[in-house]
Parts: sequence; structure tokens; C-alpha cells
Amino acid sequence: MRIDLYIGESKISINKDEPIELNSSVANINDITKNTTDYTQTFTIPANDINNPIFKHYYDADIDNSFDARTKVAGRIELDGVPFKFGKWKLEKVNVKQNKPSNYTIAFTGNLVSLKSKFKDDELSGLDLTALNHAYNSSNVQGGLTNSLFSGSIIYNLFAKKQYYYNNNATDNVNTPTLANIAWGGGSGVGVLWSDLKPSIRLIKIIEAIETKYNVTF
Repeated sequence: MRIDLYIGESKISINKDEPIELNSSVANINDITKNTTDYTQTFTIPANDINNPIFKHYYDADIDNSFDARTKVAGRIELDGVPFKFGKWKLEKVNVKQNKPSNYTIAFTGNLVSLKSKFKDDELSGLDLTALNHAYNSSNVQGGLTNSLFSGSIIYNLFAKKQYYYNNNATDNVNTPTLANIAWGGGSGVGVLWSDLKPSIRLIKIIEAIETKYNVTF
């Protein structure tokens, strides 16, 4: 099997006798802290007429605008001429012998990053859900309770923080700070106060907002 390494569109010259170990993991949907990416252990490539121009003779401190080893550079790994993994290369160091470059030490990281690292300590309040903004009034609450708002993206339900609601019959006239019968019995003091209800967002809208913010696809 032929392995070809590319930094950008430049093919890297490799040592045929040095193994390249690629670690690949399958995403764990139950624990995002275990979602890691493909990566290689560091390995060396020769400092020759092919690789020196790619790394802009990084070993020579007298050259301006040399290779920036602080950042990763896009590239790929091909197997028998077919793209296998896309990611980024990192120049770890240059090994110099007798004042001449001997080889470069590099490592590869896949494009998938750990979701834990990507999300960090972000909270749902940081998502852009402004498209679902609406006036909090009795008309919208009633519409969200009896039907929905934004084509089903927003609903209002009877999960109130103050009271537990139930619907029994009009004669069971219970109305306490924690319990209320909302069966219609006429008169005042029955039903639900619209200001006690809060909206709920469909889960798919939260997932879509996460995809947009972090440029990921679930």
C-alpha cells in the first residue's frame, strides 16, 4: 500500500523505512468527552530538496517569512492515490546535525476536534435563537398553548412553576397556591393565568443552532 502525504497540494518526501502510525477513533454519542479525532504520533521526514522548500527552509534563521511552526497547516493523507484522511500538519521541530538540517519532525491531526474542547463551558443561552423571538402576551401564550407558534417550533404547556393543574369537574372547586382545578365551571377564579406559563422550544431547533454556531453536523 502506497502512502502519500500532502501539505496543502505539495507532496511530502517520506522515509520509506519509518512507520507512520495513525490512531483513529469512532465518535461516542453517549459521552462527548470521548469524541476525539484521528492523529498520528510524531515522525520524521528527510530535510531534502523536496521538503526544504515546503517548510521554507525553517532551519535557517536568516530567511524572512519562513514557515510558521506555531500554526497548523491543512493537508491530507492518501492511500494508493485515494484521499484517506483530511486534517492539519504541525511542524514540531527541525533536527540539525553539523549545522545542516537532517530531518523534520511532524504530526498529523484530523479535522474532527473533541466536542468537549469545542463547546468548552458554553451554555444554551449563548445560542442564537432570535428567529423565535415573540411578544410575551396573553394572545401568543394562548396560541402556543392551544396550537403552537412558528410552525410548531414553540409551544406553551401547563408545566407551571406555581401550581399543579388538573381537570376533574366543575364541582371539585379546588384552588390553592399549589393545586388548581381548571375544569370550566363558570364565574371567576377558574382557569389558568397566562403569565404563569412559559414557552418550550423544539429540541431540533436547539440542535440546529448548535450546528450553526460551531460549524458541526450531527
